[in-house]
Amino acid sequence: MSGSDDKELIATARSVLLFLLSVSAVAHAVQAWGDPAGWGELALALWVLTIGVSLVTGELLVPHLEAIEEVKRERIRVFASVSYPILAVPGLVAAAVRPDAATLPTLVTTLAALHPGFLLLVGLGRERKGVLASALTLSLFACLGGGFLAASSAVCTVTLLGCFLVLDHYFRTLSTYPTGPGTWFGLAVKDALGTVLPAAVGLALILRASPPKPVPTAFSPVPMLEARTETVAQFIVTLLAGAVAVYVVGRLISRTRRKIRTRLEVVEPVRGGVERLPLPPPPPTAPVYPGRRGLVVRAYLRFLGAAARAGLTRPPGTTPREFAIVVQEPSGPLGSLTEAFVRARYGPAEPTPDDVLAAETGAETLVQALRLRGSRQAKARAGTRRQDMTRTSD
Repeated sequence: MSGSDDKELIATARSVLLFLLSVSAVAHAVQAWGDPAGWGELALALWVLTIGVSLVTGELLVPHLEAIEEVKRERIRVFASVSYPILAVPGLVAAAVRPDAATLPTLVTTLAALHPGFLLLVGLGRERKGVLASALTLSLFACLGGGFLAASSAVCTVTLLGCFLVLDHYFRTLSTYPTGPGTWFGLAVKDALGTVLPAAVGLALILRASPPKPVPTAFSPVPMLEARTETVAQFIVTLLAGAVAVYVVGRLISRTRRKIRTRLEVVEPVRGGVERLPLPPPPPTAPVYPGRRGLVVRAYLRFLGAAARAGLTRPPGTTPREFAIVVQEPSGPLGSLTEAFVRARYGPAEPTPDDVLAAETGAETLVQALRLRGSRQAKARAGTRRQDMTRTSD
């Protein structure tokens, strides 16, 4: 099995776990705080159907939501992350402080009704944070209700959420770093079960040994999941049927996307003749000055190198006479070399032997003078540094 097939299997299993987590959270919360007269097999089937259709529709809308600009998607996420706590946080506080408040059943039902909306917008982010936050909020409401439903909600939430997070980690890893053939799906399932089951079993044993006490609510219901065995069986059958339906539809969606992606990525090759690429232009070369003109130019270049080593670099655009004013001394050889270079470099006539002799003599004198100047400056800087170190130590 290829890495892409494993990734699609993991994505489908992740959707099934998200469906089971959503149904568990909604069912436990509504049963713990809702009106027992309005909870039955038909209501259960409607909740399962609504959550399943919303999740499948949300998966189908993923490409369309990803096409929206990131700024607009971020605004929707910010609006949901700000408005949802305005409803959820006061309700959680009221459930912990005054569980018999008459408004709590309506609030819990409202939050449960909002959960399918998060499933429809599941494509706004890769982490499914909105769906997970809504499921955790509903599970907290169920836990605050106490009794059998609190224990059942805690164990189901820990198990399903833990498995979802492990599979989601594998899915995002395979999406970022595609791999070759391998048993990534089996490894992900094994890792999820090995990580989550010990914690879930331990939590179940603790709650079995010390079950939470029921909390009186506005309706003071006798939970049907405790009182009626047929309701438990109906719940399990409906849940499994919905999970199978989500899995089958998820696989169909994955195969459809793969076909569309393959069809769009196929590019027909275009055959043509061999085209010769143009050769790069040769690098620029410095001009060559033959004869006595070249001797004068090379003498001046030796002077410029010595000046640069002494800290006197000729800036671009500076004429030889302007640079002579910067160097200043020794003025005699500097003036002779400068004038000889100007006549040789820019003048029309060939330099005379006297010009060559004056240029080479002046360049040699200037090189020695600049070398002495550089050594004196180096000694002065060294003395200054020693004085600074002495002052610092004192």
